[in-house]
Amino acid sequence: MAVGYLNERTQKVINMMSKRSSALSIKEMANELGVSTRTVYNELDRANDWLKMKELPCLQVVRGHVQPFSAEETARIESIVGLEKSQDDYIFTPSERTKIIICQIISSGNAVYVEELMKSCQVSRNTIFADLQAVIAQLYSYKLELGYEKKRGYWIDGDAIHVRAIFFLYFNMLEPLFEMGKISFLNMEEVEENLKRLEQIEAVLKVKYVRNDMLALAAMIPIMERGYDQLYFSDLDIKKVQSAKEYHFVQEYFPELSETEKIYLTLHFLGGRLSSYSSNDSDSEKNETIMEIARNLVVEFERKACVVFSQKDKLIQELYRHIEASIYRYRFGIQIGNTLAEAVKREYPYIFDVTRSAVRYMEQQIRAQISDSEVAYLVMHFGAHLEYAEHDEKELRILVVCINGMATGNMISHELKRLLPQAKIVGVHAAADIVNPQNMCDIIVSSVKMKTVVPVIVVNPILNDFDRKNILNHPLIRSKIGFVDMDALFQVVKKYVLPEKYKELRYDLERFFVKSSEEKQPILSPDVWRLTDFLTEDRIVFLESNGRKRGEKTGKYALPDHLKDWERALYTTAFPLMERKSIDENYVQCIIKRLVESGPYMFVTKDLVLAHARPENGVKHLDLAIGIAPEGVTFAEGKKARIIFLLVVEDQQKHMGILRDIRKALAKSPQIDVLAATEDAKEVCDILRGSLNNDSEEIKS
Repeated sequence: MAVGYLNERTQKVINMMSKRSSALSIKEMANELGVSTRTVYNELDRANDWLKMKELPCLQVVRGHVQPFSAEETARIESIVGLEKSQDDYIFTPSERTKIIICQIISSGNAVYVEELMKSCQVSRNTIFADLQAVIAQLYSYKLELGYEKKRGYWIDGDAIHVRAIFFLYFNMLEPLFEMGKISFLNMEEVEENLKRLEQIEAVLKVKYVRNDMLALAAMIPIMERGYDQLYFSDLDIKKVQSAKEYHFVQEYFPELSETEKIYLTLHFLGGRLSSYSSNDSDSEKNETIMEIARNLVVEFERKACVVFSQKDKLIQELYRHIEASIYRYRFGIQIGNTLAEAVKREYPYIFDVTRSAVRYMEQQIRAQISDSEVAYLVMHFGAHLEYAEHDEKELRILVVCINGMATGNMISHELKRLLPQAKIVGVHAAADIVNPQNMCDIIVSSVKMKTVVPVIVVNPILNDFDRKNILNHPLIRSKIGFVDMDALFQVVKKYVLPEKYKELRYDLERFFVKSSEEKQPILSPDVWRLTDFLTEDRIVFLESNGRKRGEKTGKYALPDHLKDWERALYTTAFPLMERKSIDENYVQCIIKRLVESGPYMFVTKDLVLAHARPENGVKHLDLAIGIAPEGVTFAEGKKARIIFLLVVEDQQKHMGILRDIRKALAKSPQIDVLAATEDAKEVCDILRGSLNNDSEEIKS
């Protein structure tokens, strides 16, 4: 277990939540502790590591709010926490040690041996040797290798730009530890001096870069000064780079660097404008390569998310333009930061999870790793094209405005469609393009302040709970939809009841307003369903290799004899869902048709099929059934499925949490082996629940 103790602040976090009967926002907790929200998330991770080690319930974060424990959970936790003696020492997790080792080896100007790594990571020699195996595996995934010689120590072998790229990627992840003063392998005076020079270039350029990126670059400068690396910039017009103002400032402030290192440092300052420095701007083959990456990225997202985009061509074009402008950043390992990245990961964790998984395809294509901040940009493109279930439309016209009218505006529009399904989003525009908005809308939702005769609600580029409540509480919107802010109402009423009645009061209020309202209240949080919500015994079907239900010769429903085994298996698995009225037969027919046309692309692993179709093909509501065939059912191309998940997709987002759980619960062959060998439906449910509980990954939201 990574953490076997409680430091003072972590213990305070647990105590704080054990004494509450209502949720506490991350911002409120940060103010209470006197730290940043990033630090709060770090402390929550550490608290949950300790709670899991003690086999106690973990802290749950839902849409930026830490959820309270139940009375029973509180009693258990307090009885154990009271026995703990807090400590101030920091113990690195295995993941942190892997990143520290890689960054130390890359940045060190001297030979690095086990003793130096033991000192930096504060662990034993045997632990370091175990960590080095993880380092080797991690480097291998990025086409790099760990080398060792007695006189030279450890080094990382491979393309120099890729080596630096992994340093930037991992150093960014270690930044909280750096700020805490826990990174000991760097010369801090040297880093601070380099950071000052980089900030001087920032000042003369009148551009503000993300601090994390500047810190990583400052730590990289000593490597650049040594000049040992052979750098090669493919597809780059060096003369164009040398003519840029950024290059001249690099020459002024870092004259000691070699010419290739000056080019490299300049590229970091050029950041998002790298595409204009390509020497192949007119190369149609190169453009077609990027277009192919964009197409395949969409296909990967659709496959992993079980969705089909209705405006696929438009999405591909948007991704093409973004990737074309970003591909050189990816290849050179240049981080430009994304101030919205944490908000995207927090507010859209499931879309981020699928995008991160789909992006692995692109990493293989371009042979470069892509940071989470870059993935967050892609999330905004995908998220803006996901569709929610359709609702009746009312006459409330909303115009979305942002600084540039592009990805952030589309994301705000996407969120408004979910939040206010009764409203009509009339468009997404840049602030500079707005003329006479009163002729086109009733209200404006904008990420930038603006003066107009139409009411304006100013929001963050990535909506948070405060923004959502601010929108729903606007008089014009509230008069249209009759929204009741349950949190605000609860705060008013709770002072009249005893604290032990708070949970019961909230439950009764929510139940009353849902039942008494003619229309369903708008929901602040998107519908998030998990696999555990659908784990009931009647949804589990055991199959023979011919696709029939085990123990039945003809099957409960009459099926044509001409059906292939896999077609029959899909029908048999779907029977519980048809009985529940979740789908009609058309849904199964559409799944079969798609598999006939496209082949067995719904295989998630070699043993697992995730069968699905579009919502308009006979869907009544979100649901799930599981077919288990120990001997396997043969699909096209000789592929055999031992597990069939038949997922009923109601819209393009509600099922994202279910997909995450399926990938987590059955990611490895031994997990599938255990499930496939099970003969009891209750045991299937218990195995899946246990797998999710034992390997829970808290979603930072």
